[in-house]
Amino acid sequence: MTKPLHAGKAAQNGYLAATLAARGLSVVVVDALLFAYVLGIVPALLIGGPLSDRLGRRPLMLPAPLFAAVGSGLLAAGSESVALLTAGRVCSGIALGLSMAVGGSWIKELSDRDGAQTALVTASKKLDKAVSKGVLHANQAANKKSALAKRVNKI
Repeated sequence: MTKPLHAGKAAQNGYLAATLAARGLSVVVVDALLFAYVLGIVPALLIGGPLSDRLGRRPLMLPAPLFAAVGSGLLAAGSESVALLTAGRVCSGIALGLSMAVGGSWIKELSDRDGAQTALVTASKKLDKAVSKGVLHANQAANKKSALAKRVNKI
């Protein structure tokens, strides 16, 4: 039977209780550190997904590894400082939230062949319409459609 990971129950675990006591951290502080992690995850999930729909996946995914690196650095450097541990947990939470919300959507988009084919048909129709109105030359439209079709076929 495994023991719960919740810090409130951690006092029942002799090893963890001894570790917390040796570091001078109470169970309340450990619970607060768990909350700091959630404090980073929740806004990243709630804001990251919709914002990536507007701005694109890449601009919001690029900072995630940076937040993870900063969070890891703060956690490593701040083993004796609750403030550094809190900042590290928040940064790690932001990294995880962005990776889950934005990265999950991005992977789904990249692996969705049917959606890509539907988008190709729509793009082809719009290119044809641009040609009929004289906005785009027929050769340019054909080249763009060919390039898009090649990309969709790679999926």
